[in-house]
Amino acid sequence: ALLHQFQLENGRVTYRSRFLQSSSYLTNSQHNRIVASEFGTLAMPDPCKSVFGRFMSRFEMPQPSDNASVNYVVYQGDYYVSSENIFMYKVDPETLETKEKIDWSKIVAVNGATAHPHYESDGTTYNM
Repeated sequence: ALLHQFQLENGRVTYRSRFLQSSSYLTNSQHNRIVASEFGTLAMPDPCKSVFGRFMSRFEMPQPSDNASVNYVVYQGDYYVSSENIFMYKVDPETLETKEKIDWSKIVAVNGATAHPHYESDGTTYNM
């Protein structure tokens, strides 16, 4: 995920962007190529594997991505980025620095969460 920030002040616009330091992003960066499949981006088999190894890799179950690339959400004053999976990341809204990875399945019994929660006027948030 690429996080974006725009600030409007005194008739000027400043822009900042930063890649979310998700496990998926860090793994892909370490290998200098896409090795973790994402929505719309399929990882190709490792070219260094044998022909049989590349063939067998087609039958491996893909790991769910932790790349939270859909939406910013606010929970109790803290900013998070989320996607349609069980992970979200706490981020600093000023610097866009990645702070903490949250696994929804460790908090509530879910297999996924929506990226667009709904908020009540009293601050109650609905998501699932």
